[in-house]
Amino acid sequence: MTSAQTALDIINNAHRRREPDALLDLMADDAEHVENRMNDISTPHVARGKYEVAGVVEDVMSREMTHDVRNVVATDERIAYTVYCEYPDWNQVMGSYVVDLDDDGRITRMTGHVSWTE
Repeated sequence: MTSAQTALDIINNAHRRREPDALLDLMADDAEHVENRMNDISTPHVARGKYEVAGVVEDVMSREMTHDVRNVVATDERIAYTVYCEYPDWNQVMGSYVVDLDDDGRITRMTGHVSWTE
C-alpha cells in the first residue's frame, strides 16, 4: 500500500528528474490521463490504460525542460498540484493536475489543464 505522501514524493521526483518509470509504476492498470489544453477545453485528450498513459508521461518527461512541482494539496484519496516547466529557450508550460488514488495509493486518474507560452 502506497500512502498519499509516498505517491506525492514519487510524482515530485519523477518531474524533477524527468524520469517516468517510478510514476508509471504507481499507475493502476486501468488508469486514465485526461488533459485539457489551453485552446481546446471542449475536447480533452484522454489516454486510457497504463500503456496509453505511459506514452503521454514518457513524451512529457523526454522533453528538454525543467519541471518544478508546486502548490500541493494532498489527502488520502487525491493529490492536486501545479507543475511549472521551462524550456532552454525560456518558453514556459504550466500544468494543474488532480490525481485520484485508489485504496492502495495507486493512481487511477490524472486530470489536468495545460497552458504554455505562445
